[in-house]
Amino acid sequence: MKSQFPLAAQTLQDWILAQKLPPGAPLPSARVMAEKFGFTAATMLRASQALISGGLLHRQGYKLTVAHRKQSISSIHGTVYIVTCCSLTDGFVPSVEKMLAERGIQYQLVDVPRSDNARLPRILSKVAAEKPAGIVLRVADVIESVEAWLRTTPLPLVAYAQGLRETGKSSVQIDHYRATEKALVHLYELGHRRIALFFAGQNSASIEREIFYRAVCHNLGLKESAENIWRTELFREDILREALLAAHRRHPEVTAILARDEIASLITRFFSVPKEISVIGFGNATSGLNTQPPLTMMAFRDPEVLAHWACTDLISQIEAVQSEMPTRRASTALFVPDLIRRKSTRAISARKSRLKAQAKTLAQSSHPSQTWQNVYPFLRKKSGAEWRPLELSKLANHSMTRNHGWLGAEPLEHFASGLRSIHGVPFQVLQEKRNGGRAVITFRSPRAHSVKGKLLPTALSIPVKLKPKALYFLHGCGHAKPIPFAQYVMHFASGRKSSVSLVPLGLTRGTAPKFPKHLQPNIQDWWFDYEHRDFPHAHRVSFFNVSAPAAYERFLYSLQWINPRPKDEVHSIEVRVDPEAGPSLAVIAVTALL
Repeated sequence: MKSQFPLAAQTLQDWILAQKLPPGAPLPSARVMAEKFGFTAATMLRASQALISGGLLHRQGYKLTVAHRKQSISSIHGTVYIVTCCSLTDGFVPSVEKMLAERGIQYQLVDVPRSDNARLPRILSKVAAEKPAGIVLRVADVIESVEAWLRTTPLPLVAYAQGLRETGKSSVQIDHYRATEKALVHLYELGHRRIALFFAGQNSASIEREIFYRAVCHNLGLKESAENIWRTELFREDILREALLAAHRRHPEVTAILARDEIASLITRFFSVPKEISVIGFGNATSGLNTQPPLTMMAFRDPEVLAHWACTDLISQIEAVQSEMPTRRASTALFVPDLIRRKSTRAISARKSRLKAQAKTLAQSSHPSQTWQNVYPFLRKKSGAEWRPLELSKLANHSMTRNHGWLGAEPLEHFASGLRSIHGVPFQVLQEKRNGGRAVITFRSPRAHSVKGKLLPTALSIPVKLKPKALYFLHGCGHAKPIPFAQYVMHFASGRKSSVSLVPLGLTRGTAPKFPKHLQPNIQDWWFDYEHRDFPHAHRVSFFNVSAPAAYERFLYSLQWINPRPKDEVHSIEVRVDPEAGPSLAVIAVTALL
């Protein structure tokens, strides 16, 4: 799961150091710390366990105290192998080495040249043959053969790589969407309206960055910038120079460029930066320090934050294995880089303060106060309407907030239960603690197959037995593709039927896919990096962590079905899904308008 506990652990560690708590000093309970720092109690418990594994805290029974630093002898047996297949200078590997050494853990570095990337699975197999205590894998971009190896190895392991798909292993990843958003909003605040993304070669990381770049540009209203993707196939200085100059001749209106740190450094040699053009690089904090002018960067000021999470997670895995405890679920920590402002960007408008306020408004356009209050036109003249939430408690089969709940991998957090008014409709969201840990109806898909050994349904019937003027559904979709994958079939007591197909918008990649007239999109993926919009009979529902909006934002959708036969009784709603289509569906609530 993508977890908040790395941030909670860092927050707790910073607080302990700031308070100068001596060894043996007691800490408050998890509930008290959760209220103090703005996390859940469960997150603070995981954060505490991470600091215990890291040697900062000590637990005796229920009592949590600051550990005595002399306790640095590791209880871990064996050697941890650090395998890196690229000569990266981001400080992650040295930080891992430092932390393992501080904890008294033996380690060995295996540095594989970039040219041997294809041989990495074979090298990893040789490392596994040495029976290491665990492995830290640092690669720039994962290839399929490495992913296949990761899925089969039983060894404790943490990987730091971009484009890594679900392998059952813990991983550290960079939140490229938020990084791109930070960079573009910074340029927007400075008055830039014509921006370009420039990169060399193509891999999963560059494809992902292109998708995110287009999505953020559209969110900021920068439609022209969304199409300014400049690329070249080879990473050679002469080819980069010609490609960059040719692109700028075609688009002289461009005033700012986003690029990897190596390319951004070259741009400072080809142009007068920032007089002619502003530049932001993505990479390491130290990159661009020696360029003229120094580069503004999206990077981590302190790479030890990533290394700390990787080490504590790996140590927890190793301790579980060596003490024959149950194996921990794999975790994915998503970190957002810092915007390090230097001298390669400048304002191009005297209206900077007004533009800054406008950029902030645009960046927060998905605030619940805006998306939740978009009432369906059909309801605007129904002020005295009678509502009837349908009973779903006995049909609910899955947790909303637990690990591997919701749609099968990530939990749905920061969406409160109870009666919620959304788009003018009162939806009754189940309280899972009062319903045996079940709050949603999740249907079978390639990513969500079963719960506790029981297959998830591909079809079920929701009793209605009412004469509704309309029905409203609150639901979520995962792994969206622009294909019909589910249906709501309304069965009338007379034997007639009326149906609605669910069709996600999916990844638009800057242009909306074409749909036949009878199958228009009416739902979208719940993940923040998809393009979200309202449809004629379906509206988006945005929600996020109020204490940290940038760290967590997700989307649900409501759907309106207007009864073509309002005088006839609707006996039931049949929900059908195609389990092989790809997208996943979870139904949260259904309400009838009488």
